[in-house]
Amino acid sequence: MKKMLLVTTVNDISLSLFLTQKVKKKLEIDVFFFHEDIAMLKEKLVSEGYDYIYIRDPFNYEFDKTNAEEKIKTILDNKGDAYIIDSLESVEDIYFEDKWNQYLVLKEFMPSTKVLESLEAVDSADSITKKRISSRSEGIVFHSKDLKSDDLSEYIVQEKLKINKEYRVYVLFDEILTTASLKSSKTETSRVRTLGTEELSQDVIEFVKKITEKKNFDFVGLDVVESGGKLYLLEMNRSCLFNGYFRNNNINLAEVFVNKLLEKS
Repeated sequence: MKKMLLVTTVNDISLSLFLTQKVKKKLEIDVFFFHEDIAMLKEKLVSEGYDYIYIRDPFNYEFDKTNAEEKIKTILDNKGDAYIIDSLESVEDIYFEDKWNQYLVLKEFMPSTKVLESLEAVDSADSITKKRISSRSEGIVFHSKDLKSDDLSEYIVQEKLKINKEYRVYVLFDEILTTASLKSSKTETSRVRTLGTEELSQDVIEFVKKITEKKNFDFVGLDVVESGGKLYLLEMNRSCLFNGYFRNNNINLAEVFVNKLLEKS
């Protein structure tokens, strides 16, 4: 049986979905957490001989830049013949989670976005401020008094859209799943919630296809919104969560991912 090392944090709430019996029957999953000792990581890599390595989001639990980068470099230097999920080739590749980096690549699909330069922009009713690297919408800020850092360059300010509908669209190995999660947007008084699922229109499918032709990963979630008769990409999540999708239609995307991964190889 082939083996995969899954590298993540203790805050990865989708991790349990990779540990179901259906997955275990097809692929041996070994888990390493970013907070664990780097010597143990190197020992695993050298002794186990993994077929696949999946580096997920290191940003959602007490992110330590030096620690995360050292761990990722250790993986890349000692991966042997393992296939790295998403074809990551350097430490810098994990920083595609930075919303400003995404905008530089995908600006034609996204609302107008700038690096934050003033507190006045945070308090404007016409824009929304987001931490450049954050997880689960926790970095969205509505008032300047709520900024967690004095370094304004850690945030982007984005044109505020009147959202009619928001989707989380999943793409696995170039296949767009035509059933998407419906989401509620974060507001000053409410959190993001998964409301259910919906079959995508052809317009949304074609829109997502254009995005993934420009930038894609093996397993990615795209937050797509409809506003004023147009479609926009809000962000692309390389280490997406999919618990809400599982709750609403009883499909475990970790199992879909593993099936497609084994077919690919």
